[in-house]
Amino acid sequence: MSVSRDARTEHYFETLTPTYSPRRYRPVLKFLRQDARKSSSLLDVGCGSGNVLAMVRKGTPVAELAGLDVSARYLTQCASNVPGCQTHEGSIVNASLADEMGRKYRYVMVGAVLHHLVGRTRRALRELTRRALENAWALVEPGGALIVMEPTFRPRWVMWGLFHVKRVVGRLTSRRVPLLGYWNNIGEPVVSYYSHVEMEAAIDRLGGEMILARKRTRRLPVMWRLAGLTERADSVLILRKPHEC
Repeated sequence: MSVSRDARTEHYFETLTPTYSPRRYRPVLKFLRQDARKSSSLLDVGCGSGNVLAMVRKGTPVAELAGLDVSARYLTQCASNVPGCQTHEGSIVNASLADEMGRKYRYVMVGAVLHHLVGRTRRALRELTRRALENAWALVEPGGALIVMEPTFRPRWVMWGLFHVKRVVGRLTSRRVPLLGYWNNIGEPVVSYYSHVEMEAAIDRLGGEMILARKRTRRLPVMWRLAGLTERADSVLILRKPHEC
């Protein structure tokens, strides 16, 4: 697909293809068990290695699964880990994505993707997030639901500081730069996190019915508190599309 691409982020995932823990998706699985039918379809945006799709297949009625990712290596892993899953290489910020996909899905899931959509300015960051959410919303069929899961943090100024530190370090090296632990990283990839309130506002602007806006706070390591963080959470937001769309 012809897309506006972030070459550095794509290179990071193509090179390392890390696999993230799917435990944060438990509220999503609970929702799908209650809401989905055997005829339901689900697209996982940023599907990675397919570990979340494998959980959806095992723990919910959803029968038709598809994955979208910018990394060809991830899609190969996904196809292997979730046999029968359709895979699509492309970016959720592609303006023509819905037309090129050629169909809609009962559920579109965007998990831990939005903080990887980065630009040079605050306005560019928010524009990419807006575009990604609108494109994902366009892929949801009437009566279906958009599912967004994001790690969220407060206060905003600390996350903006981290963003700028990562940008500076990223000019010096394309590698991760762990700081007292693998996930305490000040190098690549450059990321920009939101708060739960910011995510809820961004999704609510799409115009559907917010049927779940859950925030599960997590323990803050001492070093993070010393850096000024006051909240770390896993946010799950689910927006229902009206039937008449």
